[in-house]
Amino acid sequence: MVPSDFNALVSSSKQSPNPSNQIFHHKLIRALSLYNEVDVIVNRPLPKSKGFFHNLPYEKKKEGNITFHYVGFNNSRWFKYFSFRNRANLLVSKLFLEKKDTILMVDSLNVALAKVARFTSALHHVPNVGIITDHPGNLSGVSKKYVEAIFASFKFYDVFLTLTEDLNTLANPQKKPHYVFPGLVEEVKVPKTMTQRPFMFFGGALYERYGVLNLLNAFTTYTKDCDLIIAGQGPVSLKVREAAKRDPRIIYVGMLTPADVLKYQKNSILNINPRPNDSEIDRYSIPSKMLDYMGSGVPTLSVRNDELYALAGETILWAKSGSADDLRDALEVFSNMDSDSKEKLSMEAKKRVFERYALDIQGSKISYFIKSNK
Repeated sequence: MVPSDFNALVSSSKQSPNPSNQIFHHKLIRALSLYNEVDVIVNRPLPKSKGFFHNLPYEKKKEGNITFHYVGFNNSRWFKYFSFRNRANLLVSKLFLEKKDTILMVDSLNVALAKVARFTSALHHVPNVGIITDHPGNLSGVSKKYVEAIFASFKFYDVFLTLTEDLNTLANPQKKPHYVFPGLVEEVKVPKTMTQRPFMFFGGALYERYGVLNLLNAFTTYTKDCDLIIAGQGPVSLKVREAAKRDPRIIYVGMLTPADVLKYQKNSILNINPRPNDSEIDRYSIPSKMLDYMGSGVPTLSVRNDELYALAGETILWAKSGSADDLRDALEVFSNMDSDSKEKLSMEAKKRVFERYALDIQGSKISYFIKSNK
């Protein structure tokens, strides 16, 4: 979606869509648009309507070299899936007839879009590029049948873009052409002052398996005079609220728009990734926030694992594990650093990530790779 539309959706929805998917795919779209004209088929993440008929109109929006096509469909609970798929098929087929030398790319974790891509790729004999950002089994709030449908779609892709080597091995056993990259970063200017008090920041899905509760326990025994701001939603949201009542330094701000997340990242004194080591998660998923943290110009603290260490090296602070004790020890190491050391560390991380994963660099590499494997 156009970022302003997604921000409005997050602000108005009781159950907000996951912003990390929007952030990644919009960065990828913009990276590709630096070297190509890009048409985006938008499946709006809206809850199904209770009524029998609720038709959403087709909309078209331009952003530089990018054209967003908001597919019109019947949003009722009975017809949404089939209505979207049929109308998207017609729209994509029309675009293929209008444009030559076209390549099709799809978010492979979205079953409706994956089926549209499979149908139109076969019909028009164009390459079908699968973008795979996580292990389907790691998705939250989806059925077993949905996960099985994602796995079944993998064999229909001609080319793969994945975030880790293990993810490519999982999705691409036939060893078709593939390109692996952990994500993208861009320089975004935001106001540099938000609050008078210094604060640390964590933003993400609020699940116990992602280390949120251990971070809360670590911070409550950390005695320095600063705040911990937590953003996101998930099963442990209530426990975050309870912790905030017990410790006024803990501030829960709920689900934020992607633009507001960037503001917090760039204005914090430390951005934190508390996700503990889990081989089944770490092999297939790079926390998208890590590249943004490193590119923010602010020090980053993370639990160490092999994938993340290969990404960041010694340019960030490492906790030995995701336990509350090890997280607190890492916070103490940070507090004992002088300002020059903190500045040097954050600038080294920013330089490292922008030299490798800036939009223009990866946009050029991905465009060349895909065109070379048509």
